[in-house]
Amino acid sequence: MNDPRRAMRAISGIAAVVALLLLSACGSSSTNGGGGATATSTGTSAPTTPPQPPATTPQAAVGIVQQWAAAANHADVNRVIPELPPIEEGPALEMDTAQFQAYVAYLKTIQPFTVSDITTVVPQNGAYPTSFVAETTFRSSAGATKYLLVFAKDDAGSAWKMAAYLAVPSGGSFPTFALNAQGYGTALDAATMHGYPATVAGVGGAYCNYLGTIFGATKQVPNAPNLSFAPGPNTSDYVNGGKTSTDTIRHAGGTSDGTYAAETYGWAYKLADGSAFDVVTIQSTLDQSAAPNTQISVPAIFPFVAAGRYSTTTQASEGTEGMVEPASGTTISVNFQYTQYSKAQAS
Repeated sequence: MNDPRRAMRAISGIAAVVALLLLSACGSSSTNGGGGATATSTGTSAPTTPPQPPATTPQAAVGIVQQWAAAANHADVNRVIPELPPIEEGPALEMDTAQFQAYVAYLKTIQPFTVSDITTVVPQNGAYPTSFVAETTFRSSAGATKYLLVFAKDDAGSAWKMAAYLAVPSGGSFPTFALNAQGYGTALDAATMHGYPATVAGVGGAYCNYLGTIFGATKQVPNAPNLSFAPGPNTSDYVNGGKTSTDTIRHAGGTSDGTYAAETYGWAYKLADGSAFDVVTIQSTLDQSAAPNTQISVPAIFPFVAAGRYSTTTQASEGTEGMVEPASGTTISVNFQYTQYSKAQAS
């Protein structure tokens, strides 16, 4: 995608990855929906706290986003890794730290950006840990891209930090979040997701098992719900293209092995039609080796690997997926994605 902040630091389109395919983060993981209980892949929850006043207002949240953008710009342009932890956490911090290290090593620069068209959705219940989402447009010399950002606050004494990115596909639109009469949204967790097909962790586990078919993975996430995923670039197109590439390597006598690890980050918010918008954190590695006298076609992974044909490839990545979980039914739509590579090698 055309990423104005990272100038190709992120590759968010599944189709562009081709041979270097991602696996969803899976396994038993805890997730936080933005207030109250902690969800697990088994659907159990810790005792919920009583509803608390909103942790901020939609108007004040806009200022929080603007403050983060100013600080992030300074860290980006100067590639100063110690400036990231005070303003970011969770998957955003992990991704940006890894990418900063790569950019420093490869002597690449990061272009400054602006953030505009900010609309925030602040949950009515401000029980800690809490979060809010921000609809934004990033602009730089590379162009303009819409992002949905998650900001998190661990307790009353901590600062708001940007925790996750989700890129809106070209021509796409933001989800329509449910708002009450005062303009506040609803964060969901295990205690408030009864009636939905699964918790955020459950959806992540099901997605992992779904994508595991790409590599013929024998390891499945235990107790993951039986969910289906609507056709699209992050589901059927991803699986069909990935399986074709992997099968080609294997049928020629090569190998393709993926591994995945659970991430503990996750958030969920109620949409206007009653659906849940789940933000799932993913992590993956992939090792591929061509058969003797053959090579693997690899796309460019900036700044690590130039496009070409290689005998072996290794990559590691982390990202977030934005999924719409219906209030009834078991078909999940995977509409948004943001992935950054922390490692890629080819020889």
